[in-house]
Amino acid sequence: MVETEMPISREKIYESIIDDFGEGVYCVDTNRKIFFWSRSAERITGYARDEMIGVSCFNSHLDYIDMDKRPLCNLICPLVGTIFDGQQRVEQVFARHKDGHRIPVIVKTFPIIKDGVIVGATEIFHEYLKTECNDARLDEVLGMEMHDPLTGLPNRENLTLMLSYHLDSWKRGGRPFSIAFADLDHFARLNEEYGYETGNRMLQAVAKSLSADVRGDDIVGRWDKESFFAIFAGAPDRELRHVSEKLMHWIHDASIEVNGQTLTVDACVSAVSARPGDTIAGIIERCQKLLFRAKKDGAGQIVITEKF
Repeated sequence: MVETEMPISREKIYESIIDDFGEGVYCVDTNRKIFFWSRSAERITGYARDEMIGVSCFNSHLDYIDMDKRPLCNLICPLVGTIFDGQQRVEQVFARHKDGHRIPVIVKTFPIIKDGVIVGATEIFHEYLKTECNDARLDEVLGMEMHDPLTGLPNRENLTLMLSYHLDSWKRGGRPFSIAFADLDHFARLNEEYGYETGNRMLQAVAKSLSADVRGDDIVGRWDKESFFAIFAGAPDRELRHVSEKLMHWIHDASIEVNGQTLTVDACVSAVSARPGDTIAGIIERCQKLLFRAKKDGAGQIVITEKF
């Protein structure tokens, strides 16, 4: 029997088949660096192959959380478990789409074995709700609020969860990041002069402006009353002034009409970068101290230096 020569390699055939799967597929090595990313993975997550190949999965911005809101991109990652013990796993999780919304997916992980040794792992995932899982739907599925009901922005609990994820990732050698607080100036006066309904409209306008301009891998939410909180991924010390001014401009761009008059607001902003030894409480406290300094200096102030 004459063996027919294959026009292309088996690997290319397999890759072509996998690319046509309805499920997303990606593969990582033992360092969790992605070396394969299927077309369906692109479709489901919004991230192109070129954006993901060579990236560590814990820095991929997929930002998995489970039904208990626990970040899965650290020690409880199913891929890590499969690489460690070779066992297949199935998890119901929420991934973050490149556009920012959450995607409910079922993930299955399998070991990649060569010569009897685990050399990586494969994850196959598919959406399990036909409708897009927007923020309101995510809160419904989780059975708890993760978003501020007035503005629709991530609430303090959600922001703290995301801060924990970024801090853990950074400590494991991930990208640097910065956080910023923005507190609206003279907001109590606006409520007194125009009423609380107008104040609420202004908060919603600010939230809309923030949501329109924030990058997919950054996050901005409502921390408390007229106070907003932002996490800027990949922003080191030298970019603090830039991210602070950007946050201030986004807020100033918001406006509402009241009796033919256009109202805008300014804000004081503080920002700090993550540094060795930081905890969630510690980095928040450092940034809040600077915000207090900014408010004392007057409206529209930016404070980013920690030299007192």
